[in-house]
Amino acid sequence: MRRILFAIASVLFVCASAKAELCQSFVGSTMKGHREVPTANWRTDYPVRYPNPKDMQAWERFNFATQPVDYMNAVLKSARDSFSLKDRRLVGTGKEPWWISEWLDYGTSGREPHMGLTKERGPNPGDLSQTSAAGYQVWAVGFYNLPGAVVLGDIFAEPCNPSLPVALKFPADTASVKFLFTDASTDDVAYLKDAPEFDAIIDAAGSGSDSRPVEQRSLRTVRLLQVDIAVKDPRATDTGWV
Repeated sequence: MRRILFAIASVLFVCASAKAELCQSFVGSTMKGHREVPTANWRTDYPVRYPNPKDMQAWERFNFATQPVDYMNAVLKSARDSFSLKDRRLVGTGKEPWWISEWLDYGTSGREPHMGLTKERGPNPGDLSQTSAAGYQVWAVGFYNLPGAVVLGDIFAEPCNPSLPVALKFPADTASVKFLFTDASTDDVAYLKDAPEFDAIIDAAGSGSDSRPVEQRSLRTVRLLQVDIAVKDPRATDTGWV
């Protein structure tokens, strides 16, 4: 689970906004808040114009195949400047150049409200470490930079009636960052002992991949497990993505 670079083609990380909550289909939104915590407020004010494709991106100075650490750090610099841990919560600056996608915010699979996390596949025994047991949970939240956010703006031009194209094509220089958290015990996964701790409204211990009724979720400690990045880079000739 320590991978940094991964391929991604058409996965959307989705969340609710005030506009979407006006839709009748969002009466069961899990992002309406919780009495124990404030509600996540990520950006969905999508830009309408793509940046100039001739503008040099910081990561383009590096070869991802031969300089993976430099490439990764160039992508993550903006995220480091934009996101932080405050009051045991992942927060942005309010003007961070990163946007989240809308929707998938209601029902038993909906986002938890504190940080806007959605549930990932639960790790199998031994996935997180040689001693990790079954039943642990992984929750995540992902963001797109300006080029990707313009695509999201096209999709959600009508918030209650999104239009997904047959072929979803993100432009070059689209970047995505994804923060993954787990409730795994530090007794089982020793490298998490110094990981930043956060609070999230998640399922009961031992739930694994199963999604329980939202009413049964509670405020529990999760730790930062990893950060994934994906970049639409024309130099990645196999898939177009790093």
